[in-house]
Amino acid sequence: MQGEQTLTHFETFPTALEVDVIGGLEQALRRLQERDAGLLEAQANERTITARLGGYLQELFPDWDVDCEFNCWRGPLQRRGHVVVSTTSATTEAPTIFPDLLIHRRADGETLAVIEVLKSDAQSARHRERRKLQHCQTRLGCPHAAMIEIGVGERRGRHHVEMLSCP
Repeated sequence: MQGEQTLTHFETFPTALEVDVIGGLEQALRRLQERDAGLLEAQANERTITARLGGYLQELFPDWDVDCEFNCWRGPLQRRGHVVVSTTSATTEAPTIFPDLLIHRRADGETLAVIEVLKSDAQSARHRERRKLQHCQTRLGCPHAAMIEIGVGERRGRHHVEMLSCP
């Protein structure tokens, strides 16, 4: 594989399930690089890249549901408090608090991982995206949260995965 992958991890001893999540993310990123290099080279929209990554994660986590921009909350989380400002489908950097990717079980609300995706050419502030991710992790009671920077254009193939510790 071309480029580098960097993994930042804050816990001393990862759990077995976290190792599975990290391994699945790394494998999905490899598949994205191999199968969608043209999209990465062309600097496709973040949503396009995220949808492709979500498809690869679904293959790797067949017992879970993998959703992009999931907003079908049940109970007290139902839609309330999730949109920061209005947005349209033409917006390329939507300022919502919907997770980019969610690995969960729709039927019972159990969550495995919440994932925020950034392109290497993104103009958005990393701290804002990290806060968004931490907010989702806390609200969903999610054990795993990952912030992924995906290399595009000249940085294609260089991905950075940062696992956030539970708040």
